[in-house]
Amino acid sequence: MKTLEEFTVSPRVKLAINTGKIADKEFIPKDIDFADHRKPLEQVAIAMNAGWPVLLEGATGSGKTSLVRHLAHKTGNAFVRINLNGGTTVEDLVGRWLIDEKGTKWVDGLLTDALKKGYWVLFDEINAASAEILFILHQLLDDDARIVLVEKGKEVVVPAEGYRFFASMNPMKDYAGTKELNPALKSRFCIVKVEFCPPDVEAEILVTRTGIALDVAKSMVKFAVEIRANDKMIFPLSTRDLIMWASVYPKYNKFIPSAEVTVVNKAGEDDIQAVQTILGAHFMVPDSKTTADGKAIGIGTKVVFKSEFPKAGGQTGTIVADVLEVAKKVKASGNRDFKFGNLRWVVRADKDCGSKGTVIDKVEYIRPGTDFGVTNEDIEVI
Repeated sequence: MKTLEEFTVSPRVKLAINTGKIADKEFIPKDIDFADHRKPLEQVAIAMNAGWPVLLEGATGSGKTSLVRHLAHKTGNAFVRINLNGGTTVEDLVGRWLIDEKGTKWVDGLLTDALKKGYWVLFDEINAASAEILFILHQLLDDDARIVLVEKGKEVVVPAEGYRFFASMNPMKDYAGTKELNPALKSRFCIVKVEFCPPDVEAEILVTRTGIALDVAKSMVKFAVEIRANDKMIFPLSTRDLIMWASVYPKYNKFIPSAEVTVVNKAGEDDIQAVQTILGAHFMVPDSKTTADGKAIGIGTKVVFKSEFPKAGGQTGTIVADVLEVAKKVKASGNRDFKFGNLRWVVRADKDCGSKGTVIDKVEYIRPGTDFGVTNEDIEVI
């Protein structure tokens, strides 16, 4: 008796591994790591062994598609993802007649082709599908599990061995263009909720996928958690976005510049300002608190700015400062801006020492800004 090969999903459930021949092996997904949190893999596998279609519900980028890809790879099954947008037609799914030099011929659609070959099928954004497409699904998800090609003489297509059906959807309240599923259709599914990973797990994903330092990954995830918890925003900052951000980060070695194209510019008009504000609150701090020679500029340290640049009254001279406070925005009148390193600072002149220059008792960081001519090379820690 031949022993069935199986993939162990959890102590509770295993899935059979496909040992048959697959004509289009390129449809078997590549291996990816999937962090199983709150046991969605186990729930999906249990439903699959029962022969039920599975509906995955969760925010964009929470891992719905990755979950199915992971299981398809581990079990050696071909996988087809079909995105249901406003332009997807019934003909795209079931097929159509075409004309060539020999006359007319029938070409199977994506769904029909997958059914005949026994592939796993994922309908992405099912709650954005048209009524005509949902009618096709009612046929497929009935106990008979088949579709009828009316345009091809009412040919009946029964799924081949190995076929499995999945659908995914975003929470209706959070995404425009989606609608509540018909209860009759929804009742045909086993529904699995897919949520974002816990912060520590998500940070490990960033490290594994991109190789960035764990402390950098944790900082990115902390920012993402705050964005996701903001009820006034609809921007779905996903794990996918964080992976892109983490991939770009080494090019800049700074959070904000690397987030511009990977995170900030993805936010809609209603959210982008809030995203920028929260990003600034998390990361608008000195990337380096050292001078050119690596000496730390700490609280209470005296610093000499050797370059001569304008002071109050148009005079120039050397400024000596006690760094008493950092990371605090100063709005008091009489403050002047200058920049050293890659940071913009505010200095407060409390008294004029004449030929000795102006003694500053407070140097406070506010935000990156205009270069007033002072560079790292102009700083000496004393």
